Amino acid sequence: MKELFIKGGPLVYVIFFFSILGLAVVIERFYYFFKTEKGDNKNLKDQIKAYIKNNDINGAKAVCSMNKSSVSKVIQIILDNIKASRTSLEEKIKEVALEQISKLERYMWILKTTGHVTPLLGLLGTVTGMMKTFNVIAARSIGNPEMLAGGISEALITTATGLSVAIPAVVLFNYFEKKIDNTIHEMEQASVEFLNILGR
Repeated sequence: MKELFIKGGPLVYVIFFFSILGLAVVIERFYYFFKTEKGDNKNLKDQIKAYIKNNDINGAKAVCSMNKSSVSKVIQIILDNIKASRTSLEEKIKEVALEQISKLERYMWILKTTGHVTPLLGLLGTVTGMMKTFNVIAARSIGNPEMLAGGISEALITTATGLSVAIPAVVLFNYFEKKIDNTIHEMEQASVEFLNILGR
């Protein structure tokens, strides 16, 4: 590892910094989705519907309060404001949905930046490494392969390091984006579904 940093040059340190940031976001997001959004929303909705069918709104609220998912938050705001007008209720749903979307998308910009910036840093390292190589050729001719190897090594290491960080960052960003999109869709579906069930 130490040799990698020495041969790769200063840009490897920057790439490594972004890799640590990206890894921290991935761990935090996995923890959030596993802890908060892991439940079965269909089962949740079925339980709440059963309580509503029996005119037990308090029971339905209790089910929501025990669940931390975004869908449960949307349903709970409907149950808490069941006597409000449709327009007022839709505004409250929108507020809750925006709050949940903010939580779903937290730190995603860091992961996206990591995926975009690290290959560019690798490319910059390639350019600077090749510039060093050509400077050696210009100054000392091509007779010293060891001096040429330094610039070529820097070019290859920074490119490889940048791509090794960028590829998983992009894959994981797209994975989380899909989960976010699915959750938002389920929130929208639940809000319409329960507004109709309650005749709002």
